[in-house]
Amino acid sequence: MMPTIRKEIMIVASPDQVWDAVSDIGAVHYRLVPGYTENTLIDGYERILFLAGGGITREYIVSIDEEERRMAYSVVEGRMPLLNHHASFQVSPHDDNSTKLIRITDFLPAHLAPEIQARINRGAEVMKETIEAEAKRRRSMSIMIVAATRESNSRTLTNHLSCYEDENPDLSGFFILIRII
Repeated sequence: MMPTIRKEIMIVASPDQVWDAVSDIGAVHYRLVPGYTENTLIDGYERILFLAGGGITREYIVSIDEEERRMAYSVVEGRMPLLNHHASFQVSPHDDNSTKLIRITDFLPAHLAPEIQARINRGAEVMKETIEAEAKRRRSMSIMIVAATRESNSRTLTNHLSCYEDENPDLSGFFILIRII
């Protein structure tokens, strides 16, 4: 029998925000586990994660199900001597302020369970922190946009958005769009 590790992660963010991060398969290095992965390369159904300190992990993206908010992948090459690996993430609402992210990992050989469990636990902490920080920045940005719009002062809005561009280069195109509107 193949061992299974199930990890539930409670994240203070909307299901849409969590799913957006999980399903952005080419942005693992800054949307899910920055510091552990330095870059991500997508080639068809294959994803290559470039790890901090060198090394790579090569994965196959098995499924991205928008309706079910489920993403599945399989590690086919990496540092660990895996004979088989399959993992999935599923996003579901928890309450008004949080989302449940469920990670299920099946693998062989069984003796790797303690190491895999430790990696999953640490990865869960980093994912939670990363997604919650992004959600918080977006909430703050929304509040500032509303406030600046009410002030009808485009200079105020531009000043507020400029500080976010420096901290969030992935959102800079969004800020440019707002400025044009």
